[in-house]
Amino acid sequence: MSLNQILIDRLGVIMRIVFEGLKNVFRVTYALVLLMVLISQTSVQAQFSKIVVSADGSGDYLSVQEGIDNAADGDTVLIKQGTYVENVVINNRELVIMGDSLVNNHTDGFSTVIDGELNGGVFAITQGSIVLKNLKIQNGYSQRGGGIFGAQMDNFKVKHIHIADNFADQGGGVLLEQVLNGTIKNSIIEYNTAVNGGGL
Repeated sequence: MSLNQILIDRLGVIMRIVFEGLKNVFRVTYALVLLMVLISQTSVQAQFSKIVVSADGSGDYLSVQEGIDNAADGDTVLIKQGTYVENVVINNRELVIMGDSLVNNHTDGFSTVIDGELNGGVFAITQGSIVLKNLKIQNGYSQRGGGIFGAQMDNFKVKHIHIADNFADQGGGVLLEQVLNGTIKNSIIEYNTAVNGGGL
């Protein structure tokens, strides 16, 4: 065998080794990319949770206030059907707070009711970003905003909410102050009483 042939054979062996090494590098790189994608998806899913409030004890917490206090910003607080006698206070949070469901989207179809029992406003919210959905808010009593009082908020969205039978000196149903982006959609505000602004 000539020297050239020996060199060619050895070069071929080296090339095969290099090729196999490159294949292994590709496999490792591909595996690492997949692992990073899975980790990122898991972290995003873990970042936002759903906190379940249920009066019958089947959820994470028994009261709306407990659920909100123990939620992290970005979480959804899901309130199962029932009547919750509470005066909820929220300060500088970013949450979605929603009732379990609507029945035929009717005024009496709200299966989740937050009742202030005339012991204070039903929701008192300052700062942050809050979404309220699928709730009936009733029997609140406060100087400002018997049903909902919101102030100094970046975002405030209300959707499918029935606000009724609340009382206040100003804003029987809802009173908003210094809210940059506030929307109320597909909601009913009725039978609220105030010296100034029965509904809003």
